[in-house]
Amino acid sequence: GDTIDLTGTFTWSDAGETGDATIAGYTISKNLTIQGQSRATIVQAASSANTADRSVFTVGGFTVTIKKMTIRNGNVVTAYYGGGITTLDNAKLTLTQVDVRNNTAASATNVMNRAGGIYSVAAANFRDTSLTINESNIVENTCTCYLYAAGGIWFHQQVVVTISNSTIGNNVATSTSGATYPYDYSSVAGGMGHFRFGYLIMSNMIVAGNTTNNYGGGLALSNLYEPILTNVTIANNSASLGAGGLLWSTGVTGTNSQLRIKNSLIVNNTGVSGASSDFYAYNSTAGTAVTETYNIVETSTSKTFN
Repeated sequence: GDTIDLTGTFTWSDAGETGDATIAGYTISKNLTIQGQSRATIVQAASSANTADRSVFTVGGFTVTIKKMTIRNGNVVTAYYGGGITTLDNAKLTLTQVDVRNNTAASATNVMNRAGGIYSVAAANFRDTSLTINESNIVENTCTCYLYAAGGIWFHQQVVVTISNSTIGNNVATSTSGATYPYDYSSVAGGMGHFRFGYLIMSNMIVAGNTTNNYGGGLALSNLYEPILTNVTIANNSASLGAGGLLWSTGVTGTNSQLRIKNSLIVNNTGVSGASSDFYAYNSTAGTAVTETYNIVETSTSKTFN
């Protein structure tokens, strides 16, 4: 329940910094607030990118707030970890005015379930794990992964994710799986991806400049419980195999499975010829499970926008 107030730069590879470990970085295992003075307060796994052998922070099953800092230069090769931040079962993490930048999930043969920036996994218990991001930037992270992964953020089933007034930008995901499972929830997304049965609310967001050689350049969302996107700009993302902007997949229809999009702009994304570059619904069922109000969507597959 205490607050740790930081000033300066903290580098896990420095001899004076102790308590961090290979793979996990520094594990926070109590209810805690860690705050810097601004984004000029830096916590990093190493002084340069792609050189560390650990994440920056791993949050166990506790309530943690991190604010006013930059988290960078983490690097992981193990499954179920994020280069910058990993949250485990029952963790409740809030990021406010935080840059998660230049972190990496590095190349490893056929390793799945990772993210360059943030990876969040939940226990089987209902809604016990949450990730809340406000006034923050998840940018310039990279992931070279097999399946179930993303450059910026990847969250597992049952995680409750709320993101507002933030940017997911210029993240890069490179899949080693090729065209396996096209437009599937296992896709390796550029900006943010998800593995079924979670919760997502996004508002006042920019998702831009993210890229993948797989499916879902900006966002790859599948089988979420009524995800809501309000005032979200998804632009200038790319996916070389398809769904440059937003990939939406679901196998069911009904109120609890609707993707709700309002006051949003999905344009200028690039994909593959023969499929829409901006909004791609996996099939007609997924297209039916979309409710939209006052949006501009440049191109769309399996969903006709008003």
